Amino acid sequence: MAVKAVNNVLNSTHMLVACEGLLTLRKLGIAPETALEVINAGSGASFVTQKMIPNFVLSEKYDFNFALGMMAKDCGIAADLVDQQIGDAGVLIPQVSKRLAAATEELGYYADYTEATKHMERITAAEFNKPAK
Repeated sequence: MAVKAVNNVLNSTHMLVACEGLLTLRKLGIAPETALEVINAGSGASFVTQKMIPNFVLSEKYDFNFALGMMAKDCGIAADLVDQQIGDAGVLIPQVSKRLAAATEELGYYADYTEATKHMERITAAEFNKPAK
């Protein structure tokens, strides 16, 4: 259970950080596809940037087939483990857990996990598939 929770929070962390970065670049006028091409040729590449964002987010399919609420639950377990084992020294995992919980509250337990990116779009006032104004 502990390893699964940490694995899922690592995946979620990269999803949220990649979205935040790509949405920031979108506001600068850089298309997500262009940014991903550069990122995926460099050291920031990962399963999230190579597969998940292009295939499930930019395509607007959102069908990775893993419930957002389940991911939020696992991230909550990881955050609890961090709190129990390292206390206040743990800051990133608890933040990811809070963001996934907020996305679940907004989008619903059974929303696809990749739909957490819609939450990121809302809070950043940027959209992957619409150029900045």
